[in-house]
Amino acid sequence: MSNAVLWFGSLPAIMGVAVFLLGCYFAFRRHKKGVLKVKLPVVGELSTETLCVAFIVLAFPFLLIAHHVYVKDRELTAAEQSARQATSLITYARLMPFEDRAPLFKSIAKAMRQEIAAIGRSSGAESIAALDRVEAAAKLLLMIDPENGHGTYFLGEAFRLRQASDSEVRFHGQFRRYVSLACKKSKQSFTTRTSANVCYDSGDGYCAERIAWVLHLLANSHYQDALRSTDASSRQSSLQTAARDADAVFQVWGQPFVHTSKSQQLTTTLVRDRAMAELNVKDSPDFPSCVN
Repeated sequence: MSNAVLWFGSLPAIMGVAVFLLGCYFAFRRHKKGVLKVKLPVVGELSTETLCVAFIVLAFPFLLIAHHVYVKDRELTAAEQSARQATSLITYARLMPFEDRAPLFKSIAKAMRQEIAAIGRSSGAESIAALDRVEAAAKLLLMIDPENGHGTYFLGEAFRLRQASDSEVRFHGQFRRYVSLACKKSKQSFTTRTSANVCYDSGDGYCAERIAWVLHLLANSHYQDALRSTDASSRQSSLQTAARDADAVFQVWGQPFVHTSKSQQLTTTLVRDRAMAELNVKDSPDFPSCVN
């Protein structure tokens, strides 16, 4: 509820009290038999008319304060009511059959896709705002369906693109979760090479191209970790993970991802070949397939 509505809604009460006080004042002024006086400590004698005027002057600020407290209290109540309504909506959506929720999931997923696509063309502040919207929408999907592929994937993308100090850990976790859930909920995605359009045309958000894309991004990230690492054991572990994830892209999607010259990502083939060369092995570590 807006401040204006609350303000004007409580004005009649304030005006009523003000009219009452003014009535008292003019009633005293109509006395014809002399002026009543009251003796007060320190101040001395004051006429009741003076006291009434002083009371009105002093009472008005208190009325305004009371009104301000009333408005703030009503605002808090309105906010709490909105929160309860949102919670009820989420609870209702959870109870809906999946086929009834699917159109909502698809609509939100396509909106998040547009936000992510526009980030490269936006300024810094606009990009941050877009990532905030994507993260909020993804979390909303996951509140309704904790295993939804759209929510899991786009939350990981939001973490990855933020490039914050903890971004890598967070997006790794989300992307690993996406692959794990795909194994659990959509095993056919690993054997049927479905494009990303299939993801956006479904409510669950799982398809071969997106699984492969997630693995490709993970492979690039782990390879970069290996290049930065000064510890031999950590470097070897990162190289093994990069080689495994890159090879899995070919298993799931059948082809590598290729980037433009402006992209900081290496092609899937380069990641796999370079990681295997540095490990001095001919075969990449086996990817733990869920469709054995």
